[in-house]
Amino acid sequence: MDNDSLEWSAPTSAVIATAVAAAVFGTAAALAGIDAPGRLILALAGTALAGLALLAGVRRPRLAVVRTGDHADLVVRDLRGRTAYRRQDLTQVRVTESRRLGRKHPLLEIDATRDGADRLLIFTRWDLGADPRDVFDILVAQGLIP
Repeated sequence: MDNDSLEWSAPTSAVIATAVAAAVFGTAAALAGIDAPGRLILALAGTALAGLALLAGVRRPRLAVVRTGDHADLVVRDLRGRTAYRRQDLTQVRVTESRRLGRKHPLLEIDATRDGADRLLIFTRWDLGADPRDVFDILVAQGLIP
């Protein structure tokens, strides 16, 4: 990260490990001497992991702060491409906690309005590659919190 652009995305090592796991599951499904339902389960697991790795790889960087002159834009990347949000497009930015399996997980939630449509953007630790609370603090320092 440099001073003009801050970026967050899933860790490269995690994306690569997910792709390797998908290849292992696919190879096991093709070569394992097991029954058909077992092969199907291995193939489905490999396909799901390959999809996750592809999705994480395509959406890099997932969230970025791009400074141009005296203002900063929040750029979000999804499967349709990049979308830039100015500070006035952001309705609310907050960190919430979600309970899963008895543990609390922080989420960065961004309410934004773009072209008359409201959008709720939710980022997890996997999406950002960092703690959402730390990313929130950086967004505050960049002046992007309404």
